[in-house]
Amino acid sequence: MGLICKYKICEDEFEEYLTPMKAIRKHCLDCSAGLSNEVRNCEMEDCSLYNFRFGKGVSGRIYTDEQKFDIAERFRIARELKQAP
Repeated sequence: MGLICKYKICEDEFEEYLTPMKAIRKHCLDCSAGLSNEVRNCEMEDCSLYNFRFGKGVSGRIYTDEQKFDIAERFRIARELKQAP
């Protein structure tokens, strides 16, 4: 799955095939005048692309402390079972 990204530099128009993550990264760079430092320091937390600005996905799931403990416990048990002869 990918996107065709169209953009214009001066009078020249370009089309580029981008994955959704790369398209988001390109948008964030464009929004911050091409400065990656500004993308890192972005304060627009209400932007729907904010969590994806580094070109990487985010699970988006927020776990409670109890859920984190349960997940860690399941991993611990799985590791112990894997090491058992």
